[in-house]
Amino acid sequence: MKFFLLALAGLCAGIFAGHQMAGKNQVGQPTDEIQKSKRHAAAPRTPGTVPVEKHDLASLLRWRLDRASGGPEITGQIERMSSSAIRDFMTELVAVQQQNAANQQTDIREVLQAAAKELFHREGEQAVQWANSLDPPALRLVVLTRLIAAAAYESPEVAKPWIARSNEEFGKGWGAPEFPFALIRGATGRGAEDLIRLRELYGEELARLHQFPNGPFADGFDFQLLITKLPFESGLQRAVEYWVAKDKEAAWSTVQEKIRTDGNLAAHYFGSVFTGIAAVEGDRNAAKWVASKLDDIPPELRDRAVSSLLTGQLTQNSAHAAIMAEFPRESDRVALAASLVSISGNKEAAIGALQTLGSESLQVQALVSSAKAYSRAASDTGSGYSKQILEHFSTTMDRLHLSPASREAVNAVLQTPQDPYPP
Repeated sequence: MKFFLLALAGLCAGIFAGHQMAGKNQVGQPTDEIQKSKRHAAAPRTPGTVPVEKHDLASLLRWRLDRASGGPEITGQIERMSSSAIRDFMTELVAVQQQNAANQQTDIREVLQAAAKELFHREGEQAVQWANSLDPPALRLVVLTRLIAAAAYESPEVAKPWIARSNEEFGKGWGAPEFPFALIRGATGRGAEDLIRLRELYGEELARLHQFPNGPFADGFDFQLLITKLPFESGLQRAVEYWVAKDKEAAWSTVQEKIRTDGNLAAHYFGSVFTGIAAVEGDRNAAKWVASKLDDIPPELRDRAVSSLLTGQLTQNSAHAAIMAEFPRESDRVALAASLVSISGNKEAAIGALQTLGSESLQVQALVSSAKAYSRAASDTGSGYSKQILEHFSTTMDRLHLSPASREAVNAVLQTPQDPYPP
């Protein structure tokens, strides 16, 4: 039996190594994930690779989920094992790795996770209790981690007390962010109702995560229910992007109502609308479409919505010229340029947008608007971040060749703490 387990462990480790190599060579850019999101059926593929003709959102996310679960080769082997053989396999595999830690070349976590998922699927909480009873402590820690993650993926209610006990015993850093992501991936695959229940069950513990939801959406996923029932969270912008790429009119109807009822934070969904359309139809068509919707946004939220257009991961501030050309008002162009004047953003895009405004007066308006957002940090002269902010604005104004009076106006705002969007 031990020889069989070691052989299977070696097979699984070899398969996983192949997955790692495929991951380094095959993963598409984030924009590719949405590019053809209206197509759902993934083409037959060699396990561990992304089919070249299917670099769309659905197939990429399914491929990533395959990797997270160990892939079909590993799961196929494990599904044919008895429960007792799976338990022996997990403990033996951990022991082999720990005995050869100095020479270990392969991470076995995905193999163990595939085994843990199968065992939990069969036995439920009994499998977690078994892992908790293991000895020595090093073995218990590794196997228990995998079983709690499996429980989180399949049954958040069962996982919750175990996660709490683990945090108490090992510290809150133990297992993070593994458990939250397992919770979210599992619920995402089951549907919007499960994600909503998950958010209610775990509350603020999940609110700070930027990948909520995460993983492939279930067939028939109810995006409207998810966006309507949950308050704005940055991670939900990804769901809006996906939905818009599939059905922009239906998505916009819900987003528009969400902005009207929820205000400032929900206005950030406007950027998700642009990102989803741009991924499918290109920047120019997306710019025309969102420009036509500006009058549907409450006037007091218009600047906030515009400022969200190029802050998403997928756009990378690259489409400012297309949007600037479509915006009907100077105030819209000023708001967009102001949003690009970011310490961590694309500085060349910011300069390009400011120059596109055409006049020093409009450039100062944009810089003043951006300066308000940085004023609290900039006016804290005892911090290193303050110096970085002041240098950034000074360099930007140098490149625009602003007059001394204009520079003084911008600097005055930086030195006066205030809120950019007062209630």
